Amino acid sequence: PVAICTFRRSEALRAALESLCACEPIDVPWELIVVDNAAEDAVRTLVEGFADRLPVRYVAEPTTGTSHARNRAVREARAPVILFTDDDVTFDRRWLACMAAAIEDQGSYDFWGGRVEPVWQAPAPRWFDIELCPMLGDCIVRYQQGDEPRPWNPDGPRHDPPFYTANLALRIERIIEAGYFDTSVGHSGAKRMGMEDSLMVQAIAAAGGRGWYAADAVVHHPVPPERMTRRFARQFAWRQGWLSARTHRQPRVPRWFYRVALGKLFAGAGRWLRGLVTLDPAQRFAGRYFMVFNVSKLYHALRGGDDR
Repeated sequence: PVAICTFRRSEALRAALESLCACEPIDVPWELIVVDNAAEDAVRTLVEGFADRLPVRYVAEPTTGTSHARNRAVREARAPVILFTDDDVTFDRRWLACMAAAIEDQGSYDFWGGRVEPVWQAPAPRWFDIELCPMLGDCIVRYQQGDEPRPWNPDGPRHDPPFYTANLALRIERIIEAGYFDTSVGHSGAKRMGMEDSLMVQAIAAAGGRGWYAADAVVHHPVPPERMTRRFARQFAWRQGWLSARTHRQPRVPRWFYRVALGKLFAGAGRWLRGLVTLDPAQRFAGRYFMVFNVSKLYHALRGGDDR
């Protein structure tokens, strides 16, 4: 099935469903599960209004949190693979067909992720430069790892980051083996955190699972102005530092992790100083971002990776 988890964004959800209706039809049976994490009658009515155009099923999950909603979708699934997407995206016309083809043709893999292209709702500020600070791409939910489909590469200096559930199919048995989505993370009402998708991909990969990058399966994700504020980016950098420390706990964070984080902290400080001297706001903020990220890595590694 395709699964969309939603929480009080009915207008965005309506646009997503309209966009899904416009996708090219596929020859294999499929189902759309919409998990309403607010259990609102209005959302039920909206979803059921698409029943004549989509093979849709409404499910209410009253326990707040995206991880709870995703786990409910997994339990509701009637097929071996579940394809997650977001309630605020729009779809390339061939998205469904391309993802279905990737799952069929690359059937030996355990998860399949596609491209997530940003849709800017306001001009990016001068300090917001993804070329200087690639991690800002994660901040706005962008996933672009080239134009060619290929195996997902988790290793090496040029490794691929984990896929996002904006465009991610997972084998259900692998989700169950990983213990389902971690309910200690993920968005929960007004609390914005995420990371449940990254942790799931990393858990499956750590257990020997393999991923496939479906470059031709494209969704378009909005970038609202609030995602392009320094405060949002700094908070995101701090959370990513926690995630990095948690990921490298095995069961203890290795010594090299501290050396690398400390080195990158000083490198970030150097970039910040260069930006200060050259009056370059993008260079200055890139340095500050890496400083926050690596301070967080060191802090959470010393705390055992659990305290956020």
